[in-house]
Amino acid sequence: MGSPGVAVATRPSGKNVTPPADGPKRAPSNTPRVMSAWRTLVVVLLVLFTGLTLFGTAYPAYTLSASISDVQQGQRLRLASAAVAEADQIAADAFLDPPAAAGELSQFQTRLDQATHMLIEAAAASPADASRLGDVQQQVSDYRRAVESAWAQAATGQSGASSFIAAGDRLKEPETTLSALAADADSRVTTGLSGRFGDWAVVAGWVALVALIGACVVMAQRTRRVVNLGLAAAVGLVLIGVLVVGAQNDTVAKNTTMVTSTTLLSGRAAAEAQTSAFQAKAAESRTYLGSTTGAADWSSADQRVKNSLTMLTYSLSSTPSTQWAAYTAAHAAIQPSNPNAKALGRSTGAGGTLGPLRTFTSTMGQLADSQAADAVSSLRTARSPLAGIAWVSTLAGLLAAAAATMGITRRLSEYR
Repeated sequence: MGSPGVAVATRPSGKNVTPPADGPKRAPSNTPRVMSAWRTLVVVLLVLFTGLTLFGTAYPAYTLSASISDVQQGQRLRLASAAVAEADQIAADAFLDPPAAAGELSQFQTRLDQATHMLIEAAAASPADASRLGDVQQQVSDYRRAVESAWAQAATGQSGASSFIAAGDRLKEPETTLSALAADADSRVTTGLSGRFGDWAVVAGWVALVALIGACVVMAQRTRRVVNLGLAAAVGLVLIGVLVVGAQNDTVAKNTTMVTSTTLLSGRAAAEAQTSAFQAKAAESRTYLGSTTGAADWSSADQRVKNSLTMLTYSLSSTPSTQWAAYTAAHAAIQPSNPNAKALGRSTGAGGTLGPLRTFTSTMGQLADSQAADAVSSLRTARSPLAGIAWVSTLAGLLAAAAATMGITRRLSEYR
């Protein structure tokens, strides 16, 4: 029993106890921190998408422009090579009957002048090749002087055949150089068109789109509001940008594949077949003039023509193959020992080889020009919309970044 006047302490009932005023507080919400993190992530991805979009459209535009120049350069070099070979063929046929061919030397000079003009253009278009092209021009000029000297001998009644046959050796080095430079130009086209930098922008766009959708979900959960107009606008803008860039990537890929796998190869094969055909006819005429290597040179050129024809599709090679067969049949029917061999070598009539040769080289020249033109047209078609797409997609990316930032920031301000 307690003493009187002393209060006895009792244990308070737990159900009726109220917490003290300074008791523990509820932990603060981490929603602002989460929203800030998503805002940073979305903005970074959108800026990355914008940058890659700009690069992925500007760089292909540059490479397509360079490839167009390289296609034209390769064609220019092959035309120069063909002009030199045709000049040699004209001279060789003229030497079969110098008195009857007095006016043909002007055609020879015209073709070499055309070759010189194309060499100058090629050097201007590719300064890195200017030195080698200068050497080619010098070698062609040496050949021209040698032929003119041989023709001067023939004009005085002397036989200039041996001098002309020897002059042909001067063309081997320049023809080899032109072929190598043209192949280099083709290689640059193939290498330049192999990059698919636009794909990076598409991938970055899809990643940014996924992040935006994720941000929309998180914002809806955290703020209990289903729609965030800023994020919704950003999703729409990025989707448009991705679809536009993706569609253009497909167009570029389709056109560049067509160029590298068809028109570029066909144009090169046709031009090389034309050049080899001129060389074959020149070798034939040299054989009739007494060259000991003419037959072997003809066989080599004939094989080069056939190899080039195999590089063409059937639809492109069917007619030229028939035309070349007509020439080779006419050639095989003429024996070098035949007294009429020289006359038949200059004839465009029945039994002559000049007529079918001209038919074939004309066909191949037209084919080479058309295929090169198709290649350039395809590359220009792929390049033309890239500048506009670069601006549209870049603007879409920047607007999306701004819209997403505003949308998240507006909700974030409600917590401050």
